[in-house]
Amino acid sequence: MKQDFPLFTHNPDLVYLDYANTAPKPQTVIQAVCDYYTHYSGNVHRANHDIGSRADHAYETARHRIATYFGVQQNEVVFQKNTTEALNLVAQSFVGKLIEPGDKILLTGLEHHANLVSWQLLAARTGAELVFSQVDEDGCFDEQHWLKLLISGVRFAAFTAVSNVTGERFPIEQMLAAARGLGVPTLIDGAQLTPHERVDFDKLGADFLVFSGHKIYGPTGIGVLIGRYELLDQMTPWIGGGDMIDTVHLSGSTFQEPPLRFEAGTPPIASVIGLGAAIDYLEQHLTPEQHELESTMMQGVLDALNSIEGIHFLGDPDRDARLASFVIEGVHSADLGAYLNEKNVAVRVGKMCAHPLLERCGVDSAVRASIGLCTDQSDIDQLATAITKAVQRLR
Repeated sequence: MKQDFPLFTHNPDLVYLDYANTAPKPQTVIQAVCDYYTHYSGNVHRANHDIGSRADHAYETARHRIATYFGVQQNEVVFQKNTTEALNLVAQSFVGKLIEPGDKILLTGLEHHANLVSWQLLAARTGAELVFSQVDEDGCFDEQHWLKLLISGVRFAAFTAVSNVTGERFPIEQMLAAARGLGVPTLIDGAQLTPHERVDFDKLGADFLVFSGHKIYGPTGIGVLIGRYELLDQMTPWIGGGDMIDTVHLSGSTFQEPPLRFEAGTPPIASVIGLGAAIDYLEQHLTPEQHELESTMMQGVLDALNSIEGIHFLGDPDRDARLASFVIEGVHSADLGAYLNEKNVAVRVGKMCAHPLLERCGVDSAVRASIGLCTDQSDIDQLATAITKAVQRLR
């Protein structure tokens, strides 16, 4: 599969194990973006010429592809710059209207900063209270404590589907069912889920789902909010400007129906078109066989890492994850990352945009290896060899 990705053609010695950060782009995605800029780079929703019409068609076709892939209506797909912006849109335009001083918003202690800071800002503005389910000292999610908090009376619940630090997949189906039973609206951060699992939004039962284009083999600068239309229709715009309006007068304005209500200004047209191509690629390759292959590859990563003396995982590595974060006794994570880079092994090093979780685990920084569609046995072997040599050299 690496032959589909120019990154590996131009970097044949690269061992890329940083998919949880961002995924490489297949040639079909790159070509879709290039075709827009080369052949029909008009603006959308505001041109009266053929170039603009072609851009309109490609842009809305991409929205239709995404809607079909996730099993929703086209008007339930909202384009934003990234997962972070999509989260903030829900916080400001939906929960901000719902919440009153003292109301509880339920989060977990494993959230990416995007699904934490956005709610901190809202709480500071509204007087809401943020409550967090417990995380044990190894970084594992406590479902029973989450359920206990849920029934204590919360107005909204937001949680990741897969931790970007531990790789733990939350029991989101059971969590969503419990929230529905109590009438609590929910948001799923699907940034780490969607590259590895196909999500049927209606079957899942969430109210909102957010994810990033660049993690599912699409361009940067594009994220998606999927929301139930009846909830989107209740939301007021967060950002005002061109294209999201219906009528404008000096005395006030009226706004378009969702999703355009939330897409002010010229959107990231090329990135949307590229995301449509990425969805096509993902639909073709994210098969049950690929799921099994990724499980095998990840087990190979864990087996290789477990052979390293003094390694400590954040979270429980004995699960069907697609990433592993770890520290090694006597070796600083930054030094290990620098050494791996010298050997053309690309991993993530640092706090993983999850400072509270790393603090709970008692570490300042960690190394994360994550796999994807292109990971093969050679990558795993080279990772193990490089880490073994790094430990011998750096201890």
